Amino acid sequence: MEINWKKKMEEQLRRSGFTLQVENMANIGMTEIHATSSPLIFYPLRIRLYERMGWLMCTVDATTVNSSDDHPLFERMVAAVFERIVRHLYHAYGFHLLTYIGNTGNYIAPKESETGEIVRLLAQRWNDRSYLHLETYEEFPALYVTPPWAHQAYALESTDDEWIVYAGRSGRPATDYRADGTELRPHRLSEGDLFFPVDRIPKERGALALAEWLRLERREVEDFMLAFMRTIRKFDPSFGFAWGGT
Repeated sequence: MEINWKKKMEEQLRRSGFTLQVENMANIGMTEIHATSSPLIFYPLRIRLYERMGWLMCTVDATTVNSSDDHPLFERMVAAVFERIVRHLYHAYGFHLLTYIGNTGNYIAPKESETGEIVRLLAQRWNDRSYLHLETYEEFPALYVTPPWAHQAYALESTDDEWIVYAGRSGRPATDYRADGTELRPHRLSEGDLFFPVDRIPKERGALALAEWLRLERREVEDFMLAFMRTIRKFDPSFGFAWGGT
């Protein structure tokens, strides 16, 4: 008998003290949960459960959190509850859940699971952080990465046999770009961005193979950006003032 991971998530939320209003949207394969009255989190939450690009996604956001002063406390509360829940779902049933906190843009995944290992690699190898952060306009994000050294966004798909890496345009405003190469801020993904596959890494080769691919991709893009800027400065010294980042 196949265990329904969405039902198990509902069950764990109720055990954590939440009062739930559940709406199953079978036509788009999503469950939306409005959770309130928990002794652990005093913000009403909207939780969306869906599958995308091979990941079991759980996105969490609270419309009442609108001040940056609230974000650290809010994230600590959400992380404490959902890390425990997804860890339980991983150890008890083998579900590799990926949680995205919409208000802060950070991902949560059990460190000992395959999902957690991939998130850790992406954060350390590409974002130089211990956590993975994403700013996005998308309503149903998957595992996206917007490295500060690249001028494109990436998406990672998980299949039974391989990880597929996609690259695509970002929705980053042109004003975020400094043509002299001194500052490249992370992108903002806009809904409907087109991604195309750039490589496939067999899972049988392990996470070390993915880590090496991430290292080589970063080096290749950084080398290209340096060569690009050197060429532009050589032939058009006024480029940095006139271009504007289009």
